[in-house]
Amino acid sequence: MSSIVAVIGTSRGIGLELVKELSLSANTRTPSPESHLKDDDIKMIALDMTDDASVIAAAMNVRELDTLIINAPIGNDDHLQSLSSLDFISYLNTNVVGRVIRAFLPALLVRNTRQIVITSPEAGSHQLQIGSTFGLVGPFGASKVAVNMLAV
Repeated sequence: MSSIVAVIGTSRGIGLELVKELSLSANTRTPSPESHLKDDDIKMIALDMTDDASVIAAAMNVRELDTLIINAPIGNDDHLQSLSSLDFISYLNTNVVGRVIRAFLPALLVRNTRQIVITSPEAGSHQLQIGSTFGLVGPFGASKVAVNMLAV
């Protein structure tokens, strides 16, 4: 039986490359929103991580799942002092992925593997960010710390 992997956040960068690599594996099918990937084992599903209805609708298209990979953060070089409350809430709404996990959990529970992978850069590490002057460390970092705790 082949492994079924859903990758959330594949429009570019790491997510897109991950789908390409997974599609090369004969034992893996990858649902993905990338329409230019034409592999018969890839099912494209669009979703907006900030919209509950969109996430639920996408998850309803996935009946069973071995691995859920969430790689869809937003991030800019914003500073907490100058960021509006609404913009900070937007970071949290997108980067803390509880709604995605909740929606795809029934499909994960059908299979025995049940892996959830959440990509998180150094910005999500308390230890690595102390004194750091590199990377997106403000609101982005705070949202990635939150998602890391969700994973724990």
